[in-house]
Amino acid sequence: MLSIEVGEALDAIDAALTTLAKVDVAGLAVMDVLELAARCEKATRHHDVVRYDLSHELHRRDINEIGGKAGKVLADWLRITPAEARRRAEVVEPLAPRTSLTGEPLAPRQPGTAEAWREGKLDLEHVRIIQKFLGALPFDVPAEVREDAELFLAEKATLMRPDQLGRVAHRLALEINPDGVFSDEDRARKRTVVVGRQQ
Repeated sequence: MLSIEVGEALDAIDAALTTLAKVDVAGLAVMDVLELAARCEKATRHHDVVRYDLSHELHRRDINEIGGKAGKVLADWLRITPAEARRRAEVVEPLAPRTSLTGEPLAPRQPGTAEAWREGKLDLEHVRIIQKFLGALPFDVPAEVREDAELFLAEKATLMRPDQLGRVAHRLALEINPDGVFSDEDRARKRTVVVGRQQ
């Protein structure tokens, strides 16, 4: 059962959304419409952080504890597809805090993106572009280059639309791998990703 604090927070969200839904937006000045749109967008992004964290957490649990495959159980509860439930968990996995084998806390694998995501500064398309960029880098790109690129794109993402970020990511990919050279290992990794998504 949810704690009283969590239940009250959810009730407050429901009440706030009910109030906002009753606003006569036709009577608002243009700047007020834009401000309301921006505030709602940020709130939606914060909401996505929680939703995706919940999917990730459920996928971490033992199948016997859940009573079935996590994607299927969550899909039935939320009336979404199992593929969507899995996608949410996969997207947030590199953004989630980790622990070492000895129980020590570790930073997320994509720390810059994770921080901006949790602050409500990114939407899912920003995250998708950054993760697609990182996944397309050749295997032999040094770790420090990957890390710097991730932090750079995460910072740019807080200032740009996704379409603008996509162009920056494309230029950065050309700088890192100007000849577009990929090893056999890279190609095998890409085939594995494609097959995994099709299953």
